Amino acid sequence: MPKCVLKRFENQNHSFYYYDVNKGVLGTNGHAKTINTQFGYYSEEVEKYLNDNIEAPFAKVLQFVDNTDFDELGFVISPEFQYNVKSFVYALIARDPSITSKVDKYSIFWHLLSVQDQHNFAAVQGINLAQESGFFDPFIVTFSVNKTNKPFVLPMCGIYSYKLRDAIHINFPVSPQIAITLVEPKDIQSILNKDIVSMYEITDELIVDRMNGLAFRTQCNAGWGYVVSPEKTVLEELLDKNRKDSEG
Repeated sequence: MPKCVLKRFENQNHSFYYYDVNKGVLGTNGHAKTINTQFGYYSEEVEKYLNDNIEAPFAKVLQFVDNTDFDELGFVISPEFQYNVKSFVYALIARDPSITSKVDKYSIFWHLLSVQDQHNFAAVQGINLAQESGFFDPFIVTFSVNKTNKPFVLPMCGIYSYKLRDAIHINFPVSPQIAITLVEPKDIQSILNKDIVSMYEITDELIVDRMNGLAFRTQCNAGWGYVVSPEKTVLEELLDKNRKDSEG
């Protein structure tokens, strides 16, 4: 998860709260510059590849988000914007740390590579394979706009899914108020009118609770990483509910 996205979840104190999935603890002084970092995880060449081909184009997406009036009824999304969003989502999946352990199970040559080369190969080839699969290509990109006082949380894996009107929806929170939402084509008629794309406006905190719950469980099920929030109480509520669900 790039620092430019994490920074958007910092509060007025320039920090955020986070739940550490591995340690099972709630952190109170997280910073975009320091969390989820590991020196030398990728080589310099792969870092440059990811920056030029994934993160720099996604910076344009975030710029669009910051310049969009979400009180409007709809907007036009360019093919370039949709491509950049989907490329980033493919990259999130390919850069999941669990990918390297999964490849290790099926390759007799995997252990011959250095740890860094394993990360490099999994990221670059994973992105290429994900893009070639084209799974998200037919999806329509829109936004879910949180108009409540309860913020969206950010799972470090970036995305979580749910079904609405029997169609798959993929959510990627990019701020406490805005999530990029990819909608399966079968529900296209509900959000697309000619070239105008409608947004999902959320005014009920219960819906935000459900979305945050999905984000939290998705990250916990992944078995690694963090869930980030600008507010401590939101994570405390999610952690408490998750414990009750596990016990019940």
